[in-house]
Amino acid sequence: FQCVGSPINKVVAAETQATDELAKLVRAIEIAKRIGTDRIRLFSPETDDDGLAYDWMAPMAELAQKEGVILLHENDARYYGAYPD
Repeated sequence: FQCVGSPINKVVAAETQATDELAKLVRAIEIAKRIGTDRIRLFSPETDDDGLAYDWMAPMAELAQKEGVILLHENDARYYGAYPD
């Protein structure tokens, strides 16, 4: 398998959602290891606030680094990071 596809972070950013989305990443990491890949596709949360997006994604990036997986950012027109500017 090339990577694990996921709906991780395909939500409107809210503090109450961040914990749930991090739990989804934990599960995706388990699946990635089981199928022998180190790549996981995910989104960034829907927000216009750059700082919130970075704060939201930082624990995920830290977990991925610790677990030896690579996070692949999916672009979607409504989500942070879809456009370079």
